[in-house]
Amino acid sequence: MKYVLSISDMRPWEFWELTLAEFNVMIDSYLWLDYQENAKLAKHARWVMSAHVKENKIPAIEKMIGKPPKTEADKKKEKEEKPVTAKQDLEDMKKNMGMG
Repeated sequence: MKYVLSISDMRPWEFWELTLAEFNVMIDSYLWLDYQENAKLAKHARWVMSAHVKENKIPAIEKMIGKPPKTEADKKKEKEEKPVTAKQDLEDMKKNMGMG
């Protein structure tokens, strides 16, 4: 709960009214927004570094910030490939929140 409250303007009682699907959408959208902000910073860093580097050895943006978060299509494809259990879904949520 503290992660959602820290990244949104949600009140505690609103958090408890969320469904699991709504919660997952919130987390996915936050991860996407965070990646976009980091990509913008990385582009700026590459632009600043390019003036000071004689050889073209500036790393690619994906190497600087990692791969982008998975899209809904990627997630659907993964879910089709493997069966999902409630326990596994809970473990995936903990992993996404950095708790596991």
